[in-house]
Order: sequence, then C-alpha cells, then structure tokens
Amino acid sequence: CSEVRPRPAPIKPPGTRPQAAAAITPPRVVPSAPPEIRPAAREEAAAETMAAVKRAYLAVYNWAVFFGWAQVLYFAVDALLRSGHEGVYAAVERPLQLAQTAAVLEILHGLVGLVRSPVSATLPQIGSRLFVTWGILWSFPETRTHILVSSLVISWSITEIIRYSFFGTKELFGSAPSSLLWLRGIAHS
Repeated sequence: CSEVRPRPAPIKPPGTRPQAAAAITPPRVVPSAPPEIRPAAREEAAAETMAAVKRAYLAVYNWAVFFGWAQVLYFAVDALLRSGHEGVYAAVERPLQLAQTAAVLEILHGLVGLVRSPVSATLPQIGSRLFVTWGILWSFPETRTHILVSSLVISWSITEIIRYSFFGTKELFGSAPSSLLWLRGIAHS
C-alpha cells in the first residue's frame, strides 16, 4: 500500500504577497411572488400606463381644440370690429372648419370608450354643427355675410372655449376649478 502524501505548497519568489482566497458569494436569491400574483401586477401596471396615455392624449386633444376655438373667437371679434358682420365668416372660415371638424374625434372617443359620453348624445350634437358649418355656410356662400353668422360664430367660440378648457384642465390636473365648472354650466344652459 502506498502512502498518499499531500503536495507541497508552491514556492513563491521572495517579495510577493500571498493571495487572498477568492471570496465565494452565495447565489443571490430574488424573492418572487407566487405565479398567480405576477400576471395581475403586470396587468395593473399596463392598465396604469394605458390610463396615463389616455389622459395625456385627451389633454392634448382638448387643449389643441381650445386653441383652435380661441383663434376663431379672436379672428371673429377682430373682423367684427374692423369690417362689420359681413367680414366675420371670411376671417374665420378655415379655423372654424378645422375646429368643428375636429369634433368628429369625439364621436370616435365615445365609440372606443376613451370617454364616458354616449355616442347617441354626441352624434346629433356634432352632426348638427357639421351640417351648419359644411352643409350651409360652406355650401351656400350667400349665407356667410348674414348678421346672425357673426353671433353664431362668437357664441360657438365662447361655449367651446369654456368646454375644452374645462376638459383639458380636468385631464391635465385630475380636476377642474369650480369657476370653470360654473362657467360650463352657464354656457350650456
């Protein structure tokens, strides 16, 4: 039987330092939730992200249309003061058409569930305004200089400026000041 001898340690040259033993780190244990909780957390995070995207989109939409109506009001009042009611429609034609046509998106918002407004209420409101804008004012040029066109455009502008600023503020900050709520109630009565 032969005897097993341990190997001698290697001889290090003089002036070298002994090496420290490599630190052994235990494997990192990451606590994990039970499988049935993880998908729910992912769904909740996805829902929160979608809610934030929805609010951001609606805020941008409402403020963009607000600025469109503010432009219509500015041009209408400016034209009314400079040239009388005969020049109002000519001054606001393109921004009025854009602002009124942008409201078609509100029907789509209701259809896809972005807003709680029923399509059955939104469709006739938007449809009637589009009929006046495109079906009458655009189609029959002789109506554009009538005195009531200036009051129509100015009243639409004031009402829509209040409404879109209310919803834009609500989407941006989570709520709107009571003064806007009050104005909105008065403008729609």
